Amino acid sequence: QMPPEQISNRSCSAVLQGYGALGMGKEAEDALLKIEWMLKSPLEEGPIASSSLDVACYNSILHGYCKASKREDMHSAVKLFQAMKTETPIEINTGSSFFVIPPMPDIISYASLLNCYGKLGMASEAEKLINSMMSVGTTTRKPLETDPPEPTIACYISTMQAFENSFDRDAPARALALLQRLESIGQDSENKRDKRSRRSNRMPNRIIYNYALRCMSKHGRGEEAEKILNMFNKAHPNCNGPDIYAYALALRAWERVGKINPKMAAERAEKLFIEMKNLSSEGYLPPLELSSYNTLLGIFARAGLAYKAECLLHELEVSKSSEWNQVESFRAPEPNQMSYNLVIKAISRSNEKNSVTVERAWNILYRLGYPKKGDTSRTPMQLSIDTLNSMLKLLSKRGLAAEAESLLNAMDDFIVEGRLKRNIAALLSSYEATLEALGRCKTIDAAKRAEELVTRMEVVGELGGEFQPSLLAYNTLLNCYANAGMAGKSEALLERINQMHEAGRISSPPDIVSFGSTIKAIANSGKSQENAVARAEALAKSVGHGNEVIYALRLKLLAKWGLGEEAERLLAKMKEEYGSGNLKNGPSVVHYTCVLNAWAKSDDENAVSRAEALFRSMTENNEIDLDLAAYHGMMLNYSLRGQVEKAETFLFDDIMATHKPNRNSFTMLIDAYARCSSKDVGEKAMKTLNKMRELHAAGNKELAPDDVTYASVIRCKMKNGKLSSIRDMTEFEKFLMMRELQIESW
Repeated sequence: QMPPEQISNRSCSAVLQGYGALGMGKEAEDALLKIEWMLKSPLEEGPIASSSLDVACYNSILHGYCKASKREDMHSAVKLFQAMKTETPIEINTGSSFFVIPPMPDIISYASLLNCYGKLGMASEAEKLINSMMSVGTTTRKPLETDPPEPTIACYISTMQAFENSFDRDAPARALALLQRLESIGQDSENKRDKRSRRSNRMPNRIIYNYALRCMSKHGRGEEAEKILNMFNKAHPNCNGPDIYAYALALRAWERVGKINPKMAAERAEKLFIEMKNLSSEGYLPPLELSSYNTLLGIFARAGLAYKAECLLHELEVSKSSEWNQVESFRAPEPNQMSYNLVIKAISRSNEKNSVTVERAWNILYRLGYPKKGDTSRTPMQLSIDTLNSMLKLLSKRGLAAEAESLLNAMDDFIVEGRLKRNIAALLSSYEATLEALGRCKTIDAAKRAEELVTRMEVVGELGGEFQPSLLAYNTLLNCYANAGMAGKSEALLERINQMHEAGRISSPPDIVSFGSTIKAIANSGKSQENAVARAEALAKSVGHGNEVIYALRLKLLAKWGLGEEAERLLAKMKEEYGSGNLKNGPSVVHYTCVLNAWAKSDDENAVSRAEALFRSMTENNEIDLDLAAYHGMMLNYSLRGQVEKAETFLFDDIMATHKPNRNSFTMLIDAYARCSSKDVGEKAMKTLNKMRELHAAGNKELAPDDVTYASVIRCKMKNGKLSSIRDMTEFEKFLMMRELQIESW
């Protein structure tokens, strides 16, 4: 509505800045071109004219594209920037052909484009642009008007942000290289002592170091993060170095390293944390925040370092009442729910299998107000469902189903009483963890209890409880059926899952785990050989595509009945599917071992030679890493047929030369003695038993003889006796045998 003579750069800039602030880059560019047409001088009759607006108006458009942070807008921003940089005329679509030459970009133009690259993680583009800006100051020639401006701190920060948000695997290394280059340039300026040097603003300041640390933290590069901390300290000495935020970023970098190498990450993170505590006690850093403690607890939890996690939690709890806590600089934070969650997770992931570890986790819950057995008081609890879920996962991992069920029932009671805040998603995880515990326990009624728990979830959902059993819950129930060999129930549930998915009651259809568990149930059931193999094949076809897990389960099923020929044919089919691209992964050592086990139980006359030929092909295949189970698969072929010489040679020359044998390795040799017709098998069995004890005393803890080992030795010693069965032995004969074998109970 304004006359052209009243339109100024300032008013145009205000309008365009409004578009830019709202992230409306495209609308801002359209408005700018309309303004350019309106301000076109009547004296300019040619098709090309210089811009009537200054560079600030064009920068508002770049800012609008940056604010939107969309890939599709990035192309428009780059196109506009390149037109400004090369003074390429921009066409105005007004019906008549007219072009305007945009102004040259200034430092704000460059910074805006780098900001776009930074937000979208376009590291290569940002690196190329910042290098072009940095190269200007390194030349000896006189700067030209077309040269890019020297980068400011904001430019470097945006470049570091691009490395941080990039998915390039080498982004952290390139960020570190840029920081080292900045330090080198800054050092050169310091050596020349040229205060008027145009390079003086390139010396890295604290903000650039912190953004470099953010990049290392996000990418999980603890080693590089500590290197940057050292660079930070050297560049800014005398208490001006890294602050608590910088150290916290380095600590979080080790947290992400823990996904790959948890033990090493825990060791390095603990050293860094101790350094942070020392700096805090000396007054160089403020008191550490709880987030730093929780970060270290998370690293300990991932590594399964329960003792260290408990010690750190104890430090937080004890420091509240200590006299040091009265001093502000030594005040330690109080632990929160996350702290306790992480400690219980550390206990869950530890290698300690005794009952004491579970008791330690219970003690943590008791300290938070969880009622002990027999306590009927309703005292307030400082507990959340997440903390209790950590305990459920610990019980699940240990297979303590009864305790998990008891805890789940207590959680339901606490929610009804109002002592525990209801959280639907977390409560669903509680049921799933309890089902997992039932899947791992060995009790006879585990499948029945799991079925009742899933039914309970379905009833709660139908009564408006806002959650239904997930596919994970149904798969866990299928696993319980599989362990119990309930093939009929497994197949019925698999069909029901498919029907519920089609009806929209659950979001996912049956997956590989569902079909795999059903095949496992068939393998463990009492179905006939023909029926079981046919049903497994039909289920495999219904999956619709090949899968290595399904193949492994089918091969185990064939191994159960000693169908070596069929197993080898199935293995060949798997190789064919992998070669044609229908399988993501080819046969592994697990699949080959199943075929060896099938030949071991086969009654084919050529079974041993077929197994030996297969094993030779495995040793010659560089893509297969033979484990001890594979050697045992070959050893089983000799053991079940009483081929003593081959079994001895294979154990002492092959297995012991490549692997550390366990009790199964020696027990299979003793079993081979028991199955052969030689007269001196009793002596050989005792000699092998003594060898086991000797190696066990030397440090091989896996060679302690068990009941199966002793039973095989007894069968060997009875070969030449009058008794045909162990059950025919008198109590006195058992006593003499126990004394000879040095065992305490029969």
